[in-house]
Amino acid sequence: MRKMADTAEEKQLAEVFAVNLAKYQDLFENRQLPELQKGAGSSTEEIRRIDALLDAARDAAIEPLHKIVVSIKKESTDGDAMFDALRQRTSTISIVCSVAALIFSVIFGWLLVRNVQRQLGGDPLYVVEITRKVAAGDLSMSIDTTGKDERSLIFAMAQMMCTVKALVDDTGMLVKAAIDGKLDVRLTPTSTMGNSRK
Repeated sequence: MRKMADTAEEKQLAEVFAVNLAKYQDLFENRQLPELQKGAGSSTEEIRRIDALLDAARDAAIEPLHKIVVSIKKESTDGDAMFDALRQRTSTISIVCSVAALIFSVIFGWLLVRNVQRQLGGDPLYVVEITRKVAAGDLSMSIDTTGKDERSLIFAMAQMMCTVKALVDDTGMLVKAAIDGKLDVRLTPTSTMGNSRK
């Protein structure tokens, strides 16, 4: 019983229990048993008196034992309540952290997509469409660069298409001039925009 007692009150109750249990054992071993061993020569009145003393000693031993059990049950109930509160707090913290991580992920993802779109100059599907048309040789497409960052991919592709168109036009003009026998037609060194001289 002393090992189960962990508070000062429980230890004191355990000591009272031990003293009363020792009294009970002493009464039983040193008074009740000898009287019973006398057999027919034993006094019924003496046995009843010793039995009453045993009952009182037993009750005196049981009372602190009962109080210890009640105290241990209360500690267990309090421990369960503390555990439940801690579990609830931990669950709440986990939920809050999960929601914060989700919000952070959404914001980070949105910023990442926004940054990529700014670098591309628009929707990635629009950039793919332009690239496919240019790769197929279709230079007739008009690319809207209004309000686009001059460092964006779409802006660079629009400049590339203008340059390629100008080169194609210049080449066509030179070929036509050669066919017409005008071999003195030349392009100026900066003639990537259709500047030619005769």
